[in-house]
Amino acid sequence: MQQDTTSAIADTTSALSNMNLEAFISEEFLATLLRLAIIFVVGLPVIFILRRWVRSFFTKKYASHYGMLAGKLVFYTGIVILIIMVMGQLGFSPAPLLGAAGILGVALGFASQTSVSNIISGLFLIAEQPFKVDDIIMINTTTGTVLSIDMLSVKLRTFDNRYVRIPNEMIIKQEVTNITKFPIRRFNANV
Repeated sequence: MQQDTTSAIADTTSALSNMNLEAFISEEFLATLLRLAIIFVVGLPVIFILRRWVRSFFTKKYASHYGMLAGKLVFYTGIVILIIMVMGQLGFSPAPLLGAAGILGVALGFASQTSVSNIISGLFLIAEQPFKVDDIIMINTTTGTVLSIDMLSVKLRTFDNRYVRIPNEMIIKQEVTNITKFPIRRFNANV
């Protein structure tokens, strides 16, 4: 038994020492490795620079939450494009994956109807702009300062210093009073 193990180890050692690494590492393999390195070395900084530029542009031109949203959109789109490019270099066709992503998207859509509804409501809130960050708003009985307007929810800080997260779908369906929309306010006084 010990002799069989010793001969197996000797055979494996002999095979490894006789292995031709040049056959394994061909010119085509090295060229593919170089192309992948170039894609990553050039692609990642371009994505980060583009994200920073788009975020800065939208923040200056519109508002900070537009800049944050546009920056995330550019970043994730760039990462997806980078992954598709890498897969193409490795010889994978992205077509079957895109088909599977479509089927997965439909399944996830049914499973996450509330989240999708909140995202769509968030897009309506961003387009309509009934309020912006730092406005004081009242929704039902909750009054507070808007901390952020995100794709899924709006975050408020109430006057008693509580953090309140309200889903966008609720905001679209409810009456929203923007207390600081206009600089001059009327206040009722009983005489």
